[in-house]
Amino acid sequence: MRSDPEWIALYAIGGAAWLQLGLYLLSLFGIGAREDILERQNPGAGWVVYGTLIGTALCYAGANVGSGREWKSCCFAPGFRQCSCLVFGFASSALFN
Repeated sequence: MRSDPEWIALYAIGGAAWLQLGLYLLSLFGIGAREDILERQNPGAGWVVYGTLIGTALCYAGANVGSGREWKSCCFAPGFRQCSCLVFGFASSALFN
């Protein structure tokens, strides 16, 4: 898999889709990258969006390191990590509001 261009392209496309999923999940908290950063020029929202993108990318990259037996194992791990981050985000949002 490591030297096959088709698998590399598949994982790159999967990473881009995973980042979009992270931005969508962030919109559930009421923060949008386009609306808050570009239109309203809110610097605080910029830090939140950048942190979300970095965390989402690290979840996906960390799940795809090593020699998994099949591609399904590389999809379960980032999904579990992303869900745990989402639960933590909702819990901290409810706690501090």
